[in-house]
Amino acid sequence: MLQMTAGKVADPGSGDLAAWLGTIGTWLLGIIAAFIAWVQYDHNKFKPQVTAYRDTNKRIVVRIANRGAGSGTIEAVHLLPGGHGSNTPALLVNWEFAGAKVEGVVFVPFMLPGLGTAQLVMLPIDPITPSTRARVTYANNRKSPCVELAEIDGVVLGSTMIPGAGDPQRA
Repeated sequence: MLQMTAGKVADPGSGDLAAWLGTIGTWLLGIIAAFIAWVQYDHNKFKPQVTAYRDTNKRIVVRIANRGAGSGTIEAVHLLPGGHGSNTPALLVNWEFAGAKVEGVVFVPFMLPGLGTAQLVMLPIDPITPSTRARVTYANNRKSPCVELAEIDGVVLGSTMIPGAGDPQRA
C-alpha cells in the first residue's frame, strides 16, 4: 500500500529492494575476490609438466617444464620398463652433457625455478622397449604420471640443460 508523505508517494518495499541489491552485490564481490585469490594461489604453485622423446640417435630426452610460478625440487628422473609400479626398478642410463656421454654421473636433485624448463638427455645402457616410460619424482616424493617416449624422426637439438647448474665436466 502506498502512503503519502509531504506530497510524495513512499513505497514501503523500496528499502527491502535496496537491502537485497546490497546483499547480492556484497556476495558477488566476495565470490569474485575468492576466485582471484584461488587463481593467484594456483599460479604460485610448483606444477611440473613432463614430456619425453626418443630420437634417431637412441637418446632419451626428458623435458620438465614448470607451469607454475613457484620453485620446486626435481628429486629423480627414471626410465621404467613395462609394469610402471612404484617398486619397478629403473633402467640404467648414462647422461649426456655438452653433447658428450659422461659415465659415472649420479643424479643429484636440483631446484627448478618458477616458469623454468630443464632438459635431461640420457643414453640408455639397458634396452628400450615400446613399453618404456619416463617418470619424474619431485617435491617431497610426489611422482609424475608415467610418460610415453614419443619417437622423433631426427635428432632433438641440445644436451642436458638444468637452470642454474654448470657443466659437470668442468667441476
